[in-house]
Amino acid sequence: MLTDQELLRYSRQILLKHVDIDGQLRLKNSRALIVGLGGLGAPVALYLAAAGVGELHLADFDNVDLTNLQRQIIHDTDSVGQTKVDSAMRRLTAINPDVQLVAHRAALDADSLATAVAAVDLVLDCSDNFSTREAVNAACVAGGKPLVSGAAIRVEGQLSVFDPRRAESPCYHCLYGQGSEDELTCSEAGVIGPLVGLVGSLQALEALKLLAGFGEPLVGRLLLIDALTSRFRELRVKRDPGCSVCGVHMDKGAPVGVFDSGVGGLSVLGEISSLLPHESLLYVADCGHIPYGEKTPEFIRERSRVIAGFFREQGAKALVIACNTATVAAVADLRRDYPDWPVVGMEPAVKPAAAATRSGVVGVLATTGTLQSAKFAALLDRFAADVRVITQPCPGLVELIETGDLDSPVLRQLLQGYVEPLVTAGCDTIILGCTHYPFLKPLLARMLAPSVILVDTGAAVARQLQRLLGERDLLSEGPPDTAQFWTSGDSQHFGNILPTLWKCPSVVRSFGR
Repeated sequence: MLTDQELLRYSRQILLKHVDIDGQLRLKNSRALIVGLGGLGAPVALYLAAAGVGELHLADFDNVDLTNLQRQIIHDTDSVGQTKVDSAMRRLTAINPDVQLVAHRAALDADSLATAVAAVDLVLDCSDNFSTREAVNAACVAGGKPLVSGAAIRVEGQLSVFDPRRAESPCYHCLYGQGSEDELTCSEAGVIGPLVGLVGSLQALEALKLLAGFGEPLVGRLLLIDALTSRFRELRVKRDPGCSVCGVHMDKGAPVGVFDSGVGGLSVLGEISSLLPHESLLYVADCGHIPYGEKTPEFIRERSRVIAGFFREQGAKALVIACNTATVAAVADLRRDYPDWPVVGMEPAVKPAAAATRSGVVGVLATTGTLQSAKFAALLDRFAADVRVITQPCPGLVELIETGDLDSPVLRQLLQGYVEPLVTAGCDTIILGCTHYPFLKPLLARMLAPSVILVDTGAAVARQLQRLLGERDLLSEGPPDTAQFWTSGDSQHFGNILPTLWKCPSVVRSFGR
């Protein structure tokens, strides 16, 4: 809660709809590490303390010098000779006695820096040399903490935010590589005072946005400031997949992650295992949110991001979206979020079906979400212009397959009702447009004439995965680990039906995300 005094002290920013009471509470409960209490760190510390950030960790091993006072406005003449940390703490306590201050007066080595970063929610790099910036960046990447980085020299400044919690974010090393130890500092090249004040103030603003949860942080953007002309310029910056600090460096023996809304993706998993028997496999069945075909694209994208993040934590070297609906909704976003990761999606087998038909009439069994997607429409325009396509949405079919009873009277009756219109229309080729449906091939064989061709894309997905892994020299050469399974639904039920749909029983763990 906020006290009456806090409500009054912070009233002008609480009035902002972007902050409000909730945002102010988030600031009060936040902890930030400021590395360097010079020209940049001075306005950063002053503004964060004034704004009510609950705990400020102050790191600087230097003492205040008379030459600092032209730009390091947190210090004054009486501070000369004191440590910068003690001088800053005195000033910050005078501004806001409610803010908790933690002092780091000694130089931080790799271990102490990692400990300091782990103790906070956000880091602001206000140092003035490349080696410190690299060390702070590495600690933030390792600790998964956002980094607000600023720099100023002569009459030029720059600012960016590096957030390892976001897959698309570069890190400091992505931009500057090995840098140069010959960099000039302010003591050698000079700097105009208000410029460091401007850059530091912008760093404080970025920190408040991240901590309070409003606005658009400078992630993936580098802000350049020319003080001579008072011009601002913005550059887009991308993550370097080969970055030695934040890049993902997979080995051949790492597993492949596969997911679907339920058990249907096991049909794809089987194709992958057959074609690539040396690969270790991870599988998530998102049964707690089945069926995807009846969910909104926004919901499916969020579930896909959650599962993809889990596979990254497990060290997966590639991702297979074994679901047509999830592919339509999320594959573009996931490829953008993880540019260094092979991501394989599904799509209905329109092209091979159009080539296989003899009657010129192709049927499609699929979920509502797949049939209504723009991607499916584009596939029809591209590959099926010369054939007649009969689409059949199949609500309820996925849920019955999930029970594991693939020959129940209810399932047979529902499937018969979906197949009959296609047969009546003269379809001699039927696309199984959902990864659940290949498990119905034995049942469909009893309902359809032997001449009707059933087409699915599981084998094609396995071949695409093989190609992408081969291009990156990631094809496994050793014996695989036992496949691992998770489900967001009933793990006991999933374990009971797994031997029916997979080649062997296995332990199924709960996926509680």
